[in-house]
Amino acid sequence: MASGSDGAQRATGGDIREQIAEDRRRLRETVTALHEKTDVKGRVREKAVDAEIAVAGLTGRVGRAAGAVPGMVRWATSSASSQAHKLPRPVRAPVEGAATLVRRRLRILLAVLTAMAVLARRRRRHG
Repeated sequence: MASGSDGAQRATGGDIREQIAEDRRRLRETVTALHEKTDVKGRVREKAVDAEIAVAGLTGRVGRAAGAVPGMVRWATSSASSQAHKLPRPVRAPVEGAATLVRRRLRILLAVLTAMAVLARRRRRHG
């Protein structure tokens, strides 16, 4: 800024241009901040992507768990059968009945888990 003969300061053309550039920068930042706050669609899209990633991870875990169930069922039933044969006959019948019931329920659980994994994969592919 230049000084006048009376001591008052006057802005030069360069000073004014710098001030205008600074004002424009601040205005741009303000508009950007306001846009980000009012961009509901953008925020919803971000949350949808986050949810999709979470569902994909969950689907993978459910698929792995469902894949492990048949082996666990075979192991549990063979183990229970070998243990049941060691029991006296009066005790063996209820144990074998319980083992059969557990096998049936585990098969139902496996079917439900498989159906959930298939539905989740379809939903993820078809959005």
